[in-house]
Parts: sequence; structure tokens; C-alpha cells
Amino acid sequence: MPVEPGDIPTLEIPKPLSPANGISGINTQPVLTVDFPSGDQDRPIAARWQITAQENNWKDLLYDRSTFDTVSHVAIAALPFDQTCYWRASWLNGTGWSQWSEAVSFVTCASPGPKVHIFQDGYRDYDGTRDVDIRGNGADLTQAIRDWNQGRQDVLRTGRRGTHLPTDETYRSFLKFDISVLSKSDAISNAYLVLTGWEHDWRDFPTKGHALNSVYRVRREWHEGIGIMNRNPQDGEISWHYNQYPQRWVEPGASFQSDDPMMEADIEATALGDFTAISRVGAKMTFSSNRFVDAVKDWVANPETNYGVLIRAADHALRETMNIASREHPVGSHRPKLVIESYERSEFEGCVTHFSDP
Repeated sequence: MPVEPGDIPTLEIPKPLSPANGISGINTQPVLTVDFPSGDQDRPIAARWQITAQENNWKDLLYDRSTFDTVSHVAIAALPFDQTCYWRASWLNGTGWSQWSEAVSFVTCASPGPKVHIFQDGYRDYDGTRDVDIRGNGADLTQAIRDWNQGRQDVLRTGRRGTHLPTDETYRSFLKFDISVLSKSDAISNAYLVLTGWEHDWRDFPTKGHALNSVYRVRREWHEGIGIMNRNPQDGEISWHYNQYPQRWVEPGASFQSDDPMMEADIEATALGDFTAISRVGAKMTFSSNRFVDAVKDWVANPETNYGVLIRAADHALRETMNIASREHPVGSHRPKLVIESYERSEFEGCVTHFSDP
């Protein structure tokens, strides 16, 4: 058995060449290189390489390997990002091991930015969006003038119909995304929604063109359905009175709010945040907040709680209807989009300027 490095002081000691001492920004898969002996006598037949994260601590090692034949360099498979490393080498000849080389330090490069994951129907064959609006009586939120399921419409609406229209109705919209391809909630650094303005019906088009909307986390399961108009909800479908027909909301219009996880509620009482809805064809709206990012993380960690969000007008009395393109919109870039920035990988990685933005 060969003796340990350091027992043969007469053998030439390797001289580290690369990475050089004190260099930063080194690839996490570096090649360690030492000078090759100049003489022909006692040429080494093997080399031993060690890397540690703690100066002068050669017991807890990141890397410890011997190589044969190739004694001038070794390729390292992977080191941590942004890590200070110390490395050294020793040679073996027919007599034994040389002393260790001097220890040389380097710092690996910082972790690359998070991957951008795009969840939007039609992007890379994704079809996990579900969205729908429901309509209630603007003058009496416990009732609905037309308790329809409208899951197949190309529009999501919020707000209250103007006084120029024959019926006083209010709209609320539901939106959720299947993000089950992600499994690491702690890898998420950011998340946001991108919505697009749309003109579904000129009569519903607002006079001001913008209104403050609030976003709430939904606490109950709901199903989009396949209605367009003049169609009451069928089994499992959503409407003003039903989250899944014949199962009813706690209060019509998903109105019952509570932050108590032990209480049966339709939505959380505290909004995830607000944004200004713009009812102009092609207008882009972006929504995010710390609470929204936390909700997305929780949906990744606990996918069975992913019931998505409810979007409604912040001021119910305002007689303005906001029109937003739904997942059924024929233009792919107009459909609702959830962007998640995460250090995890998925097949829906992309660039936010590709496909989804005009």
C-alpha cells in the first residue's frame, strides 16, 4: 500500500497553476492544473487532489480523489455556487507520495438567476389554465338575475354594468393555473400575473376604461364549465350561487370571507393585493404582491389547496365593467399568464418577451 502524501520529502512537489490563488468567478466545474515535472527521473504515476471549504481543514472535504496516468490536471464534476474553496495536490511515484502542494484558494461564480416558468394556455402545449366569470344582481348580491355558467366565454369581467344597460348586474372572475410541474416552493423567488384588456361587448365597454380591482385567494374548489350564455350550471359547474353545482358557495358570489383556516369560507378575507384593470383591447396588466408570491409557494407545496384567485372590483358601487381576455381568446398572447421565477427546472421555461407579450 502506498504511504500517505507528505511521507516522501525528496519527491518533487506539485505547483498549482490553475485556478490561481485568490481568483473569483470560477466555474463550478473547474479543471485543477499543476505543473508537470521537468525531469525524467521519478516521474509521477498518480496524483491526489483535495478541495475543502474551510481553510486548513482537510478532514471535511468537498472533493478527494486520486487519478492515474493523468497527473497534471483533473476535472471537477460540480462545486457549490459562490463558494470559497481551497485546493492542493500530491504526486505518487514508485517510492511513495510527495508532500502536499501549497493550498490555493478560489471562489466559484455566483448562482445564475432563477428560471422563468410561463404558464399560459398554448405556450409549449400548456393547457392548465381555468378561468370564468360569474354574474350576480348588482342591487342585491344575494341574488342573480341570470345565474349562468359562462366557462367558454373569451372574456373575464369584473365590476358592475353601467346604468345605460337594461339589467343591473355585477361580475366577478376566477382564475387558476396548474403548476404541479413545480415541487420546490423554497426555490421560488417571484411570481406575477399578466392579463390583457379585451372588448367582449361594446355595450359593456366602460366610459372611464380603468378601475381598481382586488385579488383574493379562493378557499373552495370550483370548476369552469362549458357554458357561454343562456345556460344554467350543470353538474360540477360554477355560477353565482354554486361553486360546483349543486354545491353552493357559503354565500352567493363567493362572498363569505375569512382568514381563519378552520372556518369554512369562500375566499380569504385579506386581499392578496390590488391592481388597476384596464378595459382597452391589448392593454397589459401585471399583478404581484408578497402575499401573492406566498400563495404561489403554498400552491406548489400543497397543490391540493390551489383553487386560484378571485378578481373583483374594489368599489362595488362603481358602474364600470372591466373586460379581460380569457384562456379561450383566439390570440395566444392575450390569454391570462402566470409567470413564476424559480431555481427549479420545468418544460415551461421561457422568456417573458417570447410568445406571451406583443
